[in-house]
Amino acid sequence: MNLRIRLFSIVLGIAFGIPLLSQTTQEVVTTKTAKSRLVKQYYQAKDLAYEGDRSTAIKILDKLLSKEPNFIEALFLKADIHYDEGDFSTAIHFYEKGLQLNREYDDLILYQLGLSYSQIDNFQKAIICLKEFIKIKNPS
Repeated sequence: MNLRIRLFSIVLGIAFGIPLLSQTTQEVVTTKTAKSRLVKQYYQAKDLAYEGDRSTAIKILDKLLSKEPNFIEALFLKADIHYDEGDFSTAIHFYEKGLQLNREYDDLILYQLGLSYSQIDNFQKAIICLKEFIKIKNPS
């Protein structure tokens, strides 16, 4: 999707509270709905990432996501690992991919995405994400 159209869609969604284009919810796989084998792989990757073995965790997540590309927690974990490694562009890719599945799954992802954009000096997108995060946290 054209970046301008997507950005416009996000801004309209924020302004009017209407999910548009990339904000629509798709079928999402979670640890509650995935096959037990995939859930086990997810937790194995999560444990490895927290223990500092991020490269092995990424390999497991790549394998898992090749079988189940809509596993939202795996997408966000992969994004978090890339963020921790300082690979902000890749982190953004996986945060965005997860948000395309479901923008409302975890509001903290918008915060992480905003931080990621700020790390690559894309302050305009960072502000959009952080404003959306604040709006969710403080709807009044």
